[in-house]
Amino acid sequence: MKEESSKNKRAKQNALQIHKEESIREILGFLINQVDLKSFMKKKKIFEKVGDLVDKHQNEFLNPAEFQEIQCIYEDFNIGDLAIVFPNPDYEGYTQKAVTFNEAATIFDEILTVMTEEVTKNQLKKERDSFLLTFLTLDDLIDQQNEGQNKKRKKLKDQNKKRRSNQNQNNSNQVLIKSKDEKPIKIERNSYEKYLDFMRIYHKQIEEELMNKNEGLDLKNEKGFLDEIGIQQGQQNSSQKLIDPIKELMKVDINDDKQFKKLKKKWSQGGYLVKKMCEDGVDYDWISNNGSPKDMMTLIRFTILEKLTRNGYLHCRQFVSGTGEHIYIVIKSTKEVIQRQAQNMKVTKQIEMGFADLFSLEPVDANFRPLRLKNYIKQIVGQNYVDLKEAMDQIKQSDKLQFTTFKEIDEYCEKNYRQEIKQLNDIELRAFVINKAEEVEEYFKTVTKQLNIDQQHEKVELNSDYSITEEEWQVYYIYLDLLSHLLYLLQLKYQEALQEGHFQFRDNLPFLYRLVFGKALRKANEIWYSNHKNCWSDLLDQKKILRNIWDMLGMEPAAPYTQYFQLQNDFGKQMWRKYEINELKDRSEFNNMEKIKITHAIILKQVNMSKLLQSLIAVGYFPIHDTYALFGEEKKDKFMKKLIEQEFIMEKTFDGSRKCLLDFYKNLQSYAESTDFDFQSVKQDLRINFKCPWYIPVQHLRDYFGEKIALYFAFLGFYTQSLWYIGLFGIICQALLSESTGYYKKPIVILFSLTIVIWSSFFIVYWRRKQFLFSVQFGQLNFETGEALRPAFQGDFLRSITDDDLNEQFYPPIKRRITQLFGLGVSFLIIACVIGCVLGIFFFKNYMIETGADAFFSQQLPGLLNSILIAIFNFIYQNLVMIFNSLENHKILSSYENSLVAKVFIFRFVNTFNSFFIISFLSNYFISLELCKVNDQTYDCFQILSLQLSTIFISNFSGLITAVLVPYIQEKLMKKMKAIDEIPVPHTFNDIDPFIESQFDLQPYQTNEEVDGSVKDYMELIIQFSFLVVFGLSYPACFILGFAQNVGKIQVDKINFVSLSRRPFPQGAASIGNWLIILDIITFFGILSNAGLIVYTSNSIEENQIEYFAFILIIFFALNFIIKILISPESESANLLLQRHQYIIDKKIKGFSSSQKTNVDRSKLNVQINRVGYHLCNSGVINNEFLKTIKGEKQNADA
Repeated sequence: MKEESSKNKRAKQNALQIHKEESIREILGFLINQVDLKSFMKKKKIFEKVGDLVDKHQNEFLNPAEFQEIQCIYEDFNIGDLAIVFPNPDYEGYTQKAVTFNEAATIFDEILTVMTEEVTKNQLKKERDSFLLTFLTLDDLIDQQNEGQNKKRKKLKDQNKKRRSNQNQNNSNQVLIKSKDEKPIKIERNSYEKYLDFMRIYHKQIEEELMNKNEGLDLKNEKGFLDEIGIQQGQQNSSQKLIDPIKELMKVDINDDKQFKKLKKKWSQGGYLVKKMCEDGVDYDWISNNGSPKDMMTLIRFTILEKLTRNGYLHCRQFVSGTGEHIYIVIKSTKEVIQRQAQNMKVTKQIEMGFADLFSLEPVDANFRPLRLKNYIKQIVGQNYVDLKEAMDQIKQSDKLQFTTFKEIDEYCEKNYRQEIKQLNDIELRAFVINKAEEVEEYFKTVTKQLNIDQQHEKVELNSDYSITEEEWQVYYIYLDLLSHLLYLLQLKYQEALQEGHFQFRDNLPFLYRLVFGKALRKANEIWYSNHKNCWSDLLDQKKILRNIWDMLGMEPAAPYTQYFQLQNDFGKQMWRKYEINELKDRSEFNNMEKIKITHAIILKQVNMSKLLQSLIAVGYFPIHDTYALFGEEKKDKFMKKLIEQEFIMEKTFDGSRKCLLDFYKNLQSYAESTDFDFQSVKQDLRINFKCPWYIPVQHLRDYFGEKIALYFAFLGFYTQSLWYIGLFGIICQALLSESTGYYKKPIVILFSLTIVIWSSFFIVYWRRKQFLFSVQFGQLNFETGEALRPAFQGDFLRSITDDDLNEQFYPPIKRRITQLFGLGVSFLIIACVIGCVLGIFFFKNYMIETGADAFFSQQLPGLLNSILIAIFNFIYQNLVMIFNSLENHKILSSYENSLVAKVFIFRFVNTFNSFFIISFLSNYFISLELCKVNDQTYDCFQILSLQLSTIFISNFSGLITAVLVPYIQEKLMKKMKAIDEIPVPHTFNDIDPFIESQFDLQPYQTNEEVDGSVKDYMELIIQFSFLVVFGLSYPACFILGFAQNVGKIQVDKINFVSLSRRPFPQGAASIGNWLIILDIITFFGILSNAGLIVYTSNSIEENQIEYFAFILIIFFALNFIIKILISPESESANLLLQRHQYIIDKKIKGFSSSQKTNVDRSKLNVQINRVGYHLCNSGVINNEFLKTIKGEKQNADA
């Protein structure tokens, strides 16, 4: 038994070793460019037989497996999600350097290793071993200066080796050396030396066989070679099987790094790509040798490809830029990968309104109760019961009209309202309404069954019901009439689609119901308005007589968000909101922005992109613009024409039920939400609105750029709108101050100071309300809790106390605090330098005035010098703060960004406002500087502040011009300087590759490798807000200048995002983060500053200044406190919306998610019937009727 157990143990160990070798061999296959693509595609369950196309493309540009993958990947007309740009290591003049074994290991550990739950430690070790083994196969770097000496040494070494070989006839694996005692000592060759000897003879044999034009490698007669690799002559296989170089490579012990001390491999110039002259003798092309990598840069690129395709299941495609200087990897994900990853990441997704909350779209009364449930319809017993019953019977006997087109339905309802419904008396109208409501109720039964809608809450009698006007009932009848005809038409086409097997109709059924409900209500209101149009209704915008609950709340319909999960049934394909993704009107659960967000997350789980970019191994990483969504350009003609011509994409036909579905979309899209269809491109949506220049289409920006950019634009628009109101008042105050003198200025200054305090308090409170509504509408309330780790975060692995995660990374906060304190000390040192320079500028200004310099120069030159110093110190500190922020080792990106924001703002605030504070409040302590000297006769600090503030705000307009001109000029110069030295090789992607390449030439919207450019944009706005709130009292007109500047900034930012900048990485956001705290701090300083300016600077109060200062502070702080108390940061409508979303999720969605958990997690079911236990195996889905039967039998048994 012991012997048998030992055999089984050895067999298991051998099986594990074989499996390990196979895994490493598979990874090595990727890294040395010898992967069996067909086998790999089968593992991905992507490759299938492609029929006649296999033979057609067997010897062409792509093999059948690649052809099949591309055919599936590009059918959605999406050219790619993201692109990584690498320098071409074979490009002329690219830097060459030596790479040691330890350096290669460091590169893999720091850049190519990311610890995640999805990749096991064992898998990472296999990838690391494969990477280092492949590194050993790279070309050695030969020092050109000592090449001749190296050849002589090698020749001498070979001669000595040959001489020793003749003297010793021992085994080739051993070298005998005699010591002083004449005793032989055995020195074993290390594993790497053995591999090198093997490869030397292996290549020699290959060369000889090629010369003899023989197939295969015959090692039968090479006795020395067989002995050297450890194979006896008698052990040779009769089939003369080739020796496997990969197997020999795997024998190298990479843990023994001593044997690699002198090893130096090439960083570049490995010759994987070769620039060759074309047949025409004029042009050059970059040709791949399709061999294994011979330099480090190519190996790194192959490793990234291996990780993204093998681990991330992403589609990757490479191409060389037009100049040959760069190599692009275009990354694209499939629908299945996105769905699986979204579920693993617990992505928050919006539910389809038609599935979750369809009946919220029907008309309601002032108490939010559906009109179809009112007693007017439900309770027909009463005083006029007999007359009402007769009228209803007559209506039922009349013929029912059915229509097959939307146009017929609209024309009939309009005609019916004018010619019949408006002429009915009360009893006839009620009979018509009740009869039509009963007809619609039959359709509702079908709808509730199809969408699993629970209507139990409607089976109650309405208390305190009241009657609406006759005119409202007339319009409600038209609504019911429209709805009944539309539902009939939809059900008719739906059944036809099912018979044809066209399941897109079924998958989009809740969306179609939503469109039908929306059309019926809006069309009914339009019919009423067309018959009651007048100047007052146009002026007051009273175009609706029937309203749903969303109209009553004054907001757009908003479906709830919840964590994404998949259901393998009809409900699973219907419940999530879908978006139009191309000109074919295809709809997907994930729009282009969400796909990029998820694909980016997959990449970050495989590669540390920030360090990859910092080390310049990659020079670019960016999302690819979607030209259809951004510009409205159809991708079929622009990009996909060649793919369709060469049958890489099968062109879709529009007939039968698909054509009918598209007709539904076409006729109903004008009644849909603005983002349900791509009515207009993003560029068209962002056109300036002259009536409302601060208007921002936040929903469209969110769907393309992500929540973070949309929130920035929402803040910019809200801030600009707020400036408009106080700006108008500021112009009036500025005019009065200019015309007033002495005593009359005092009340104006005090009044405007009070206005600034009230305005800033209201602005922050109402922004909190708008921000909260934004987070509810776009499902961002729990954004921070689900944020992933930063790839650059490094910590020890500990058990989490909160959720028992045994491998949670932890970094001691005390270490972070020490780093922060050190950074704070350096910051104070730089701030001291800034203050010293500012004082020097004031000395210089005082000197110019005393020497009688020109008045213009004496006033403007110091301000100009101050601006230059601000820019210089900002540049110095900006670089230092990046270093300190990285050393703090933050765990999540939002924490990293908030820390960066705090550091940058503190310095920027001090650097910008130090001179203003000195002039305003410290001028009396520096009398000799004469800081407030306007001229020889005038000393007025208030006037000096006004002059400096006006100069700054007027000069800021030039910044708007440069913000557009500089990127535009750079783009044009780049295109001219970028001389393409070759005509591209004709292939399928000739139209796609130049567009992707052009995206790299745009300016990146980045602060650094981890933080986007929103930090800079917010900083500009917050600094402007600081000027206005803290010192705006000295120059009231600056508010309207700020408004004009922000209107221009809105347009400039639109141009930059659409045309002049790379597409930013989409990110979620629930708030503006630390910027909101900074706004509160600025408001606090603004209260202090305004009180000080009134009392000490403006000369409005000359006696009892301390008492008046304290009194004004108390009033200002009291006003600020009262505003915060009276106005909640969460609006009532937003709270109602949040509560309704939670109600819908609890009532409807959690049932599906729990059933999904049952399907996945439970494999067995334990029940008791008649007190006997049964252990039932469950294949996946538990039948509800079966459970009811079990429950009933159990209850009977208990009874």
